[in-house]
Amino acid sequence: MDPRLGNFSLLPREIRGAIFRECVNQRAAQSLACTSSKIHEELRYFLYDQLTLIFDVNPADTSSNVRILNDQGEHWGWNATSNPIMTSQAHIKEMDKTQSLPLEKFKRIIIQLHAPDPRDPGQLVRGWFQITRLLSLLLPQREYHFNIAVGECNFVPGRLNQGYNLPEVCFRVLDTKHVSWARERAAYQYRRLGNEETDLVDRIFEGSSLEVFLTPFRQVRRARSLTVELPESLVLYEEPELSAEISQLSELARSRKVFGQDFEEDSNLYKLESELDLFFDYTLDVLEGDAAGQLRRARFFQVCDHTVAAYSRWRWGMKVTSDGVDERRGSRVFGGCESLLTPENRLLVTRAFKARMRNWAILSPDYYSNDRIAWEDYYPGGIPPMGTKRYRAMVAELYHGGPILFKASLRGRCKGCHEVKRRDNERWPEQRLSPAERE
Repeated sequence: MDPRLGNFSLLPREIRGAIFRECVNQRAAQSLACTSSKIHEELRYFLYDQLTLIFDVNPADTSSNVRILNDQGEHWGWNATSNPIMTSQAHIKEMDKTQSLPLEKFKRIIIQLHAPDPRDPGQLVRGWFQITRLLSLLLPQREYHFNIAVGECNFVPGRLNQGYNLPEVCFRVLDTKHVSWARERAAYQYRRLGNEETDLVDRIFEGSSLEVFLTPFRQVRRARSLTVELPESLVLYEEPELSAEISQLSELARSRKVFGQDFEEDSNLYKLESELDLFFDYTLDVLEGDAAGQLRRARFFQVCDHTVAAYSRWRWGMKVTSDGVDERRGSRVFGGCESLLTPENRLLVTRAFKARMRNWAILSPDYYSNDRIAWEDYYPGGIPPMGTKRYRAMVAELYHGGPILFKASLRGRCKGCHEVKRRDNERWPEQRLSPAERE
């Protein structure tokens, strides 16, 4: 029994049976949960309106994943070692196996943002990947990426959410033991995109890393409310840009439209995120530090048709899921970063990608043999910055043998790509038919 109700086992069996029947007849979750300690333990995770769900985003976590916690700070679910959300995966929508939840029924959800260490600049990139990939699972997504969305019917719920709505949303900004958000500049130790390019840095990196981390949350819509809890180290009236960003987030979150329905307005908001995506992808090649080396290792490990397709769209100012066709106005780009990609910058990005892919064959993953642990053991410090002596020495050594013997078919053996094709075949079965069968 629920210990708060006393020891009902001392009562006669008939009285205990009567109490149980009365609780069952009320058909209330709390009444049912109190009939026995076993039922109470199993049902407490389904009393959603009393529970807070926490998504813990920690850029210092070498796994690059996001933990799901309850309001006591413990792992969510019955399993004390519950698996985190696999934000380390580029194919997160296909590879993550986290069970979907009716988020709207929860009391609130909290997204905890830990401060990245500016001495390890790759942590800012890792935190960015964690946030953007988490949101791709929580928020509604366009059902068909090649059509302009005109209404809610053009969207499907995020894979972790069973509906379109959200409860109270709180961003809890946390200082860590040795790192504080206050006065920390995101541009610290970052290489600019192009010798003459200053606009991106001026518009994005004059603020703190927190402003960068908050940028993707402009997509949050249909929430009951949105608040931001700041640490004592951040005084809001001393940070006018941050204060304006928080006010904008709170206003946007209460909108009843799904992000993407207002094409022009939402596209303009999304452009900044597209630029940051491209900038971080380009900059990651040359960043020093432990986190950057680990992220480069993961990126080489996950090279596949999906990542190559993502590059081809980035090259023209698009993200892999951000283009559309309007019947009245022709082809249009949602959230493209064309303004950043001048001919000079496009050439820089192209050269960087070709240099990266020149040796990807040697480092290409074989998803079917699941060699992630082996790769982490083989490169415990990650992949060195490209163009350095350490990187060239590593590549020269790999030409004489490495942890995986490369085969040309490996790029087509990505489990995530296979899952995408399977879902597409289920969605558009006529594409699998021969011309005669279609007739």
